Amino acid sequence: MENVLRILIVARPGHFRDSLVAVLKTLPRVELFLVNGLNRSHWEALSLAQPAIALADLEADDISQAASLGALKDNWPGMRCVALVDNLQQARAARTGNVDLALSRSASAGELLAAIQRLSAGAIAPIRYVQAYPVSVMS
Repeated sequence: MENVLRILIVARPGHFRDSLVAVLKTLPRVELFLVNGLNRSHWEALSLAQPAIALADLEADDISQAASLGALKDNWPGMRCVALVDNLQQARAARTGNVDLALSRSASAGELLAAIQRLSAGAIAPIRYVQAYPVSVMS
């Protein structure tokens, strides 16, 4: 298939991940890859899939995912990374993990889709923390 947008979703199984999948499936020509967490055992499969975007849920109890996203970017520099965060502390952890965009977990489906579309077009400057209401940007 040509022009397929491949998105890696890093999130624990459950309602939140199911919601992400449902929203992202509304994008045209999208392939989704789901993993519970990032570790080296997934990297061979990722090298075959070559996702353009990694979308990771940074849960309050596991900020280490941000560092894992940074390691992904070290291996695949063209991959864009989005961290879904609950607070500014997680957004800062994402920043140290070389994440392209830190988006609030409370962002609307429209905000998420718009961010993914802008990322896939290369239109987002590196690290921003976007909170749904009110909007604030950290650079």
